[in-house]
Amino acid sequence: MFKKYLILLLSLSYIFALDINEFDEITTTIKTSEEVNNNGTISSDNNEFLGTFNNNYGASLRGSGSMFNIVNNDGFFEGSGHIVNEFINNGYFLSSDTNINNTFTNTYDGIIEGSGNYFANTHNFGLIYGDFNTFNNFINYYDGWIFGDYLTFEGEVLNESNSLISGSNLNFNGKVTNSDNSYIFIGSGAEFNEVVNDSVIDGNNLTFNGEVHNNDTINGENLVFNATLNNNLESTISGETMEFQKVFNNSMILGDYVNFKDEVENYEEGWIIGNEITFASPTINKGDIIGARLHFQNSLENHLNLDCMYSDFQEIKNYDNLSAYKSYFAGKITQFNNAYLYANASFFSNDLDGGDYEIAYSKVVNNSINARNFLASHTLLNSTNMNFDSLNVVDNSQVYGGFRTKKLYAKDSEFVVYFNDGFSGSIVVTEEINGENNSIKIINYDPSTGFYPILLAKTNKDIMNDFSLYTIKGFSVFGFDKELVAKINQNGAFLLGIGDFNSLGISDINELFKDEYKNIFENVSKDRIYAFDSALNKVGVDRKIIANIKDKFYKNELLNYAILRLNFDDINKDSFNYEYHSGDINDDNYQMTLLKFNKFNDYFNVNNNLGFFLYKLDTQNTYHKIKGGGIYANFDFKDYYINTDFKYSEHTNKVNLDDLGILDSKYFHANTKLEFGLIYDNLVMFKPNIAMIFEYFPKTKFKNEDIRVKLLKQNNLYYKLGFDLIYQTYDFDLAFSSNYYQKLSKQREMILRDGYSKEILELNKHKSLELGIKTHFLLKDNLHIYFDLSKTLLNKDFDSYSFRASLGYSF
Repeated sequence: MFKKYLILLLSLSYIFALDINEFDEITTTIKTSEEVNNNGTISSDNNEFLGTFNNNYGASLRGSGSMFNIVNNDGFFEGSGHIVNEFINNGYFLSSDTNINNTFTNTYDGIIEGSGNYFANTHNFGLIYGDFNTFNNFINYYDGWIFGDYLTFEGEVLNESNSLISGSNLNFNGKVTNSDNSYIFIGSGAEFNEVVNDSVIDGNNLTFNGEVHNNDTINGENLVFNATLNNNLESTISGETMEFQKVFNNSMILGDYVNFKDEVENYEEGWIIGNEITFASPTINKGDIIGARLHFQNSLENHLNLDCMYSDFQEIKNYDNLSAYKSYFAGKITQFNNAYLYANASFFSNDLDGGDYEIAYSKVVNNSINARNFLASHTLLNSTNMNFDSLNVVDNSQVYGGFRTKKLYAKDSEFVVYFNDGFSGSIVVTEEINGENNSIKIINYDPSTGFYPILLAKTNKDIMNDFSLYTIKGFSVFGFDKELVAKINQNGAFLLGIGDFNSLGISDINELFKDEYKNIFENVSKDRIYAFDSALNKVGVDRKIIANIKDKFYKNELLNYAILRLNFDDINKDSFNYEYHSGDINDDNYQMTLLKFNKFNDYFNVNNNLGFFLYKLDTQNTYHKIKGGGIYANFDFKDYYINTDFKYSEHTNKVNLDDLGILDSKYFHANTKLEFGLIYDNLVMFKPNIAMIFEYFPKTKFKNEDIRVKLLKQNNLYYKLGFDLIYQTYDFDLAFSSNYYQKLSKQREMILRDGYSKEILELNKHKSLELGIKTHFLLKDNLHIYFDLSKTLLNKDFDSYSFRASLGYSF
């Protein structure tokens, strides 16, 4: 009794020393500047411990708002709102909203579990739990673990070996050093400043605002690096959706949907691998870049290896190896020393300079090709200035324009030279020529122009059988008689040309190989030396050109299918609709907009919709514009329905026939449809239907200076068999549809003329199976939205898909 009285008395004023026994509980405020040894329980508020406070094993400190100088905790430190100068925790820290203002040490046996606390100069050897805590100058020692969400780290963070930081929505405002065999795991959301990573950082939605030195592994989704990244040897950065500023990479960056916004330097040991990677600024690759859909929006300097598909490039400087499949090269390519570029199914639209090339199933259309060794297979080369050391042209390749090469090998290929290009349009081979089954086609031949050297080669062989010569006007093919062709073997050289070679006054045709002669010939001889006026000998027509014309007009006709398939099912309300259609027919993309007004009536339990519509269609790859409109009527009976419509279209059309130029025409066409269908309404609605479609085309003429095309008048009749399977609720419909179209009438005929020949062709007969899915949403009582996606099948000559989005307003 006396002891309790004494404790109560001392608590009313400053006391100088205090030992609290194991089973004692203090509930009154204590203020002391001496050392306190607590073996019991303190549950009072607003205490002041200005000396050392020893919270011993099994003891508890509770309450709130107390002040401490030095705390040695082996027990339970609880409560909230405390202020501590220095804290050494070897027990349980369970407090919240507490400030440690100087130093906090959590020993190996220490456990912290609290939220909203501030820890200055933290040394963690143990375990920390809790959310919304703030740490200043945090060192996580060996085997130190910290878990929590919404943690803030002010100052530097050192995560030592075998330690762990884990949580979500973490803020690291100072430098972070993640040492060997240590881990930082982020569930979702963290912001870092400067980072030196020697182990593993793993998480999602990470933002690095300072410079990053990565010496091991950073992995996750939605990684954003807002400052320089140094990815050093034997390190990996991997993930999906990553964004970088300046990058120095000497190891591995692996990911999809990656955006390099600033310069990239990929060192000798560096690898960049992934899909959908954008390089927005200049890129220097001294290592390996491998991937699909790589987008180089600025210059690329490749010193080692780049292998890609479905990619696009601007300017390239290549010092070693570059391979691409189905890619687009928009900028100039400069190759150095033994550099090698391989491309398959790709397109080049700018100049090629230096190095070796192997191009297959591709197109090169530019101003200049200057290469060492060039292999073209199933490839088109079209350039105005071409120079090679060695050129191999094989497997149905085409070369448009004259060129110079030391060595030429050609097989089963075609060369096209332009007569009005003068000497620069001819083929010059200065060392060795070999070939088999090739042809040289002359465009724009004019007998009055003068002597023209078609092929000049250093060889003793007569190569006329390996390189047959003909000219073409329109699609008619002409050979040359013996008088018109100058075929000369002289002093180890072979000349194949048109005109009177003797009138050149040259004793040795080897003079034509000299560069200075090239200028003399082009400037002088064309004006004074004339070819013979011998008649041309007609051989026939070029079936490749005929097939190309037929294919382009067939594709042009197929575009009308976008109009023919338009359907006008309506909700039973007065409404106004705006529709957007997008599609592709045999690789010809189109967009169509349609406006529709619908009037609903209900007579004798028969729903009917009457309406009119206007539409406009534009193509992306060709110049074909369609404008039109029409009317429709739909009648819904209880067990069946009848739909009918009429469409009228006006066409403005230009067809590009490549070497034959552009043909244009304006015309109209019309079609009408009558559809009958049955209605079976149970859990889902089943609507089988049959329709007849009548289509009228007037006689249509296309022409230019070289060729005329006439499409005869045509009355087409189609039938359509189909069904809709519909799941229907008050505010949502989902439908699967299938429609088979078959043309019953004969193929449309087209007549080609070029002034020499006449060809009558029949376009392919149209038939197709179309599968589609449709949705309808009622957003409000008067607002509707529709989506429609369909694809054609089972017709190798007709490949199409279409998408429709419609917004309707009912009133």
